[in-house]
Amino acid sequence: MTTERDRARNDLLKYLYHKFTKARSRKSQTATVGEIKKGLKPKGYKENDIMQALTFLIDRGWVTEEKETRQITLKWGPKTVEKVRYRITDTGVEHFEGQSSFESSDRYQGINITNIHGITVVGQHNIVQTKFSDLYEALDELGEQVRSNGQISDQEKLVYQADIDTIKTQLAKPEPKREIIKAVWESLSKLATIGGVVGMFQKVAELIRPILGI
Repeated sequence: MTTERDRARNDLLKYLYHKFTKARSRKSQTATVGEIKKGLKPKGYKENDIMQALTFLIDRGWVTEEKETRQITLKWGPKTVEKVRYRITDTGVEHFEGQSSFESSDRYQGINITNIHGITVVGQHNIVQTKFSDLYEALDELGEQVRSNGQISDQEKLVYQADIDTIKTQLAKPEPKREIIKAVWESLSKLATIGGVVGMFQKVAELIRPILGI
């Protein structure tokens, strides 16, 4: 079921996707917060709705920030001005176009875990706190089972993989955001009824409970 927040997220992502498809340069693929607000204003969204949607999409890796700095001269001297622009990522593009045939061959490789001074280096130099390494590995295995499952549509696989990647991204942070993990985990809970992934889903559920405080 699509919620109002999901509708705002989808419309914001669609706005950036249209910028991407019509752009004639890398810079024209991007938009400032002001441009995004103006573009979504006809749909009746409040500024708070737009900022929540933008933050959510950035945290999930569907949108990225690009910072531009330049020097300006004022009466009292030079000043550095920073402008932040936002661009849809390849993950966001795949949401509309489906998985690309140019998918990196090492994106879903098996996990290689090495413990170094209390932190864990996973796969392609992803840094994860040691206490979350088992959960990270279980999430990776769950993703593999989802991608190979014939009962799940290609579009659903993209959504589930994005949810899994969001949790893994949080595990790489010094202070994972429980509210983000909880929201994404609720979306992944649909996997509990799909044959072929139930066992790994339950394993992930056991490992993720301490983070969620349940």
